[in-house]
Amino acid sequence: MVAYPTPTRAEITDIFEAVRQKADALVLTTETASGRYPYKALNAMHVAAKRMESKAQESAEIDPIAALSMPLDKPFQSVLRVAENIANSASIIANQQLAKAIVVFTQKGLMASLVSRNRPNAPILAFAPTAEAREK
Repeated sequence: MVAYPTPTRAEITDIFEAVRQKADALVLTTETASGRYPYKALNAMHVAAKRMESKAQESAEIDPIAALSMPLDKPFQSVLRVAENIANSASIIANQQLAKAIVVFTQKGLMASLVSRNRPNAPILAFAPTAEAREK
């Protein structure tokens, strides 16, 4: 949107990809932000992102948790898979039921981390007994 008040296909594609990946923020590039229509660029980005977010919420798509790359011993691996499945299910249910929040009780912060990997729409409230776990 340097010379024209409408976004290019590439700019819309960038916004779509950021929303699809559930990015926390979008940043206007220098050429877009310093173009002839900075406020129209910001408004176009906002409108496009909101439309895409609403479509994503309607379809309630959640990517499964990616497999951990580090090798684990067998007993811990099976426990971790159960925890991942619980976290994944909690995120799916929260999105489907339009939950206001997801409450997680955790000893070391692992369960809260697993839930957050799913990027659910609802905020995650994690409660932990130690300061170390709360800081994760």
